[in-house]
Amino acid sequence: LSPFASRRQFDGLLRLNTPDDPTIDQRVKGTLRQYCSTFVLINLREIAQGTRLEQAYQVKLRETSFRQNLVTAIRAVEEVHDVSLLMQDPSLEV
Repeated sequence: LSPFASRRQFDGLLRLNTPDDPTIDQRVKGTLRQYCSTFVLINLREIAQGTRLEQAYQVKLRETSFRQNLVTAIRAVEEVHDVSLLMQDPSLEV
């Protein structure tokens, strides 16, 4: 790699919504720690009159093969809805 070459910091964007509940938040973050080497919350907003939170995380997977496992594990957390993982395509990097 040349000194100007860059390595992607993140593989994709994970979106989900959860109840506004610290216990569920900890379960989601525990799952992210299991499958991701790095994750950063980039968007958080209240929905459903403040009873739910819409969240978006930038994620760097430990292994790219963990994509489906991560989505399945996040969906398994109680009361988590609308889970989607959008992966970056390295061929589109500039």
